[in-house]
Amino acid sequence: MTMTAMAAMTREQRCEAIALAVAGDLVTLAEEILADTTVQVQVLRAPTVGTVMLRARESVENLVFNVGEALVTEAFVAIGDYQGYAIVQGMERELALAGAICDAAVEAEHPATPRILTALYAAEARAAAARRAAWAEVAATRVVFDEM
Repeated sequence: MTMTAMAAMTREQRCEAIALAVAGDLVTLAEEILADTTVQVQVLRAPTVGTVMLRARESVENLVFNVGEALVTEAFVAIGDYQGYAIVQGMERELALAGAICDAAVEAEHPATPRILTALYAAEARAAAARRAAWAEVAATRVVFDEM
């Protein structure tokens, strides 16, 4: 994948991919960034566990309703003037902090940016494959109603 294709990942896409990532992938990259003596990472908000409301849309009347709450962990860091943010599902302090560090590094155009983006694209690809496999598993149970 070329750097031009990688640079096309928006901040929103990056945040979504961080939420899908495996801790090991991002933690290794974050540790490399922390070991870089030319970079100073400032933790603006340490990994914090909380909840967010899950909302859904009812399909008949198109009404939004609250399904329930989900446990999340978020972190906020800065590398110089560049800020990084991550929110991940569950009580995953290490992943949230690593994700925020990687997000800030991409914003700051750190030399590890291509490897960070490669890891994030891989996380997206794994999630898409898992969704396809889940849909394939339930496809046989799908009911099709013909219109008369």
